[in-house]
Amino acid sequence: MTTPLDCLPCFTRQAVDLARSATENPEEQERLARRFLKFLSDLEWSPSAPAVAQRLHALVKPLLRDEDPWEGPKREFNRMALRALPEARRKVQESRDPLTAALLTAAAGNVIDLGVSRTLTIRDVEEELDQCHTLGLKGDVAAFGRAVDQAARILYIADNAGEIVFDKLVLELLPRERVTMAVRGKPVLNDATIEDAEAAGIPELVDVIDTGSDAPGILLDDCSREFREAFEKADLILAKGQGNLESLIGGPKEIYFLLKVKCDLVARQLGCQAGELVLYHYVPGQSGG
Repeated sequence: MTTPLDCLPCFTRQAVDLARSATENPEEQERLARRFLKFLSDLEWSPSAPAVAQRLHALVKPLLRDEDPWEGPKREFNRMALRALPEARRKVQESRDPLTAALLTAAAGNVIDLGVSRTLTIRDVEEELDQCHTLGLKGDVAAFGRAVDQAARILYIADNAGEIVFDKLVLELLPRERVTMAVRGKPVLNDATIEDAEAAGIPELVDVIDTGSDAPGILLDDCSREFREAFEKADLILAKGQGNLESLIGGPKEIYFLLKVKCDLVARQLGCQAGELVLYHYVPGQSGG
């Protein structure tokens, strides 16, 4: 399991990015960056990486010029994804295995992660979508399909804006009357919120709730009662992205994680290579895979 220490380079970069979002004055940027880095050095490092990220952003938010500095990029990636969706849907519909193709496309969309790369471009995402069907998906899609057939309640935990548009391709193949999608309760990084779900048209397909939390992952103690009840009652959970994986793996619930693996630490944890698209089945007490 990754730890906050493993994620220190990412937190350091986020601290610098947030300092630049707070002010245009270089001296103020340096002062704030030092403050954020001191906060990280003084913090108890026992929580998960998403818990540390939540605390860092809570410190920063009152200082920002813009309450949600990622709002512009989120809207841009939502628009890009909506433009790309018809072609992506065509490929899924024409595939010999539509469920695998839909999961592949949704996993490829997980590249839209500004917490990992603030320099990500629309062209980068387009290339990922073009290549995903060649790369393939690591995981047992047939077992996932059987779990879907047997589940009375399915919880789909979204990750990022833009990416959430491609989640529609999976939702369209699930028994939608049994599916609830969850998004973040408040803005954090470029994680999807209710506004992004609405922009993607998700409420037209399935019920949508939010976590009640601004953590870039799932910290159950910080989530709303509505989300915790949906989580506990779900017979099948599909969670997108590394933040959800890092905060939920090791817990008591069986979960399928769908993601693009973005670092060697997570790759080793999942038994794969960095850059792979993975459907990882976590079963408590087992190694999973």
